[in-house]
Amino acid sequence: MMITTAFFSIMVAPSVRADQLFFTAKELVKMADVAVIGTLVDKHQITLPGDQAINLGVLRIEEHFKGVEKTQTTLLLQLAPYHKAGFTSTDVLLPDNAQGLWLLKKYPSGLYRLERSDALMPEQDVAELFKRDK
Repeated sequence: MMITTAFFSIMVAPSVRADQLFFTAKELVKMADVAVIGTLVDKHQITLPGDQAINLGVLRIEEHFKGVEKTQTTLLLQLAPYHKAGFTSTDVLLPDNAQGLWLLKKYPSGLYRLERSDALMPEQDVAELFKRDK
């Protein structure tokens, strides 16, 4: 009976990683700590103690919607890869000058991450998600 139950569980509920699930734009906004329109203006790799390399990016904020003060003009992003082993299939690779609506997660380090490729949206999507100041 135990083997049958285990087999049935595997067949009925295949493993699905949370990062592969589909979310609507409104759900992504709700899950984000920060929502801003901005442009990735700079990228750098720095080495921390212990020879740990980390990729950083500077996001210039052009419009604020959620999670940061209206006076804040930049955010420091941690860019992929996030692990010593290198890139994983879920890392989001950003081109220079990437721009749009950024839906970011804040980490205890104080850095922000774009965790999903669909969390960087075209600026025109803002109208359906937020009321803009006139």
